[in-house]
Amino acid sequence: MSTLIKALFGPGRWLGDGRYYVFAVLLPLACLAPWGIVTEAAPDHRTKGEHWGVFSSIPIELKSFDARSLPQAIAVDEHVNRLFSVSTSTLLALIAVASTLMGLMIAVRGLVTPKDRIVFGGVWLLLIVVLIAVMDPTQHGSRIIALLGQDVFARTAGAIYDGKPLVLLKRLLMSANIIVVIGGATLAIAATTLAATGSRLETLADLPALERLRRRLDLILFASALVLGIGLIDMKYWHAWPLPFVADAKQYEKLTNGFIAFQSVCYVGVLATLYLPTALVLDAARARIKKNAVADLAAPSPANDGLAASEASSLSAAVAPLAVLMRAVTVLSPVLVGPLSTIIDLKLVH
Repeated sequence: MSTLIKALFGPGRWLGDGRYYVFAVLLPLACLAPWGIVTEAAPDHRTKGEHWGVFSSIPIELKSFDARSLPQAIAVDEHVNRLFSVSTSTLLALIAVASTLMGLMIAVRGLVTPKDRIVFGGVWLLLIVVLIAVMDPTQHGSRIIALLGQDVFARTAGAIYDGKPLVLLKRLLMSANIIVVIGGATLAIAATTLAATGSRLETLADLPALERLRRRLDLILFASALVLGIGLIDMKYWHAWPLPFVADAKQYEKLTNGFIAFQSVCYVGVLATLYLPTALVLDAARARIKKNAVADLAAPSPANDGLAASEASSLSAAVAPLAVLMRAVTVLSPVLVGPLSTIIDLKLVH
């Protein structure tokens, strides 16, 4: 087994940097696993979460209304909520597509050999196919909708206008799931490519390249946080679509906020595991460059003594506290979306 591993993952082999792909793929997936597992279909229940007692079928009392002739107030409020949901879904799609393109550009710049390109392309496509197959976007949205109270959406969005609003919502969720899966997989692989590139840096001449990798990693972190943050806001909007029909809107909001809190915790784990492994690899590269620089300065050359000393001193510079704070806030951004939306009065009509 060890011979096979060396043959596949050893320096210069086809998967010479494969260990980085493993970490970048498995760790974020492990953080998403709790939500993914409990929302999977179960033989005797809609989801495994219901089978295990994580979720329960909650009865939600609705206002009295005629689906064929809605009162003006309910009709207007529902239409406004629907437009809000479509707007945030569109924004999420645009941001996810832009993040995907950015991730591809970052990854392609780090692929220096044909082997790198083949491995990157293969792992990227495999990850997308596996995620889509496991999640099943065509049914995932319907299962989540069913968890938000006993047939709440079926009795509201599915009962008015010949059920077209509910059909629209399911299509929005399916499209968003597919786009976000592709974007997330691309950003994860892009971060891995940075780790693989950073592992090859050795000398002071590589110091500018190391700083470029750090900046690109920050871009990936911010893009990932933006996608997840907007995704949570979009979730808050579509969860609240039936609010105009609900008798006790505050109780229903408590229910939907619980689901958002669950996913927020998973998303924080995704951001942390997406960023930290590559950041550790780049820190190791900095330490390696510094060690080699010290060895080089022990026998200085008149031609580059001043330059080497200047670059070596920059290796000892501490990370700015503001940069550390910004990265921490970015990683925690999914759990901050809910409170911030309340502070800025990001409320839906109900």
